[in-house]
Amino acid sequence: MSRLLAVDPGIRGCGVALFEGRTLCLAKYVENPIRRGDDLEAQLAMAHAVWALSDHRTPVDLVVVEWPQVYQGSKQKGDPRDLLTLAGVDAAICCMVLAVARTRYLPAEWKGQVPGDLMCCRVVGCEAMACKKHAPVLPGKLSSTELLCCQHQPQGKFHNVADAIGIGLKHLGRL
Repeated sequence: MSRLLAVDPGIRGCGVALFEGRTLCLAKYVENPIRRGDDLEAQLAMAHAVWALSDHRTPVDLVVVEWPQVYQGSKQKGDPRDLLTLAGVDAAICCMVLAVARTRYLPAEWKGQVPGDLMCCRVVGCEAMACKKHAPVLPGKLSSTELLCCQHQPQGKFHNVADAIGIGLKHLGRL
């Protein structure tokens, strides 16, 4: 059975989703053990923390990452140079996880212009996120068993995990 590792990158932590076949088996926010800086050491430490999460007895066949995207004009948020760090984390993960294949999606390629909280609802189901302010809400994409994989994430970090799940679902044709 093939294994897919999907990652929403960050320098302080990454959302990670591991699929076996087409089924989500693990969803987690992984923190970087290095708390300051965004240099190569911090990027490699983040990649190693993600790599350590997967079961090394069964190799990952495919790594799918969200690749940073620079927006122009009024859509730009923050310092675009910060995206270089995310690209470094992505590259380190892709090199560290010895997968057969690697692919990437720009944010616009997998979620378009859908607001983040609505995308969380679409990925895991409205009941799980309790976000009723947006309409229409699509039915949940995860089974009740898969939803159990999503529980117990750090406060305020679930959107990273939902993004990783969404990236994996997109690649598997389930989103």
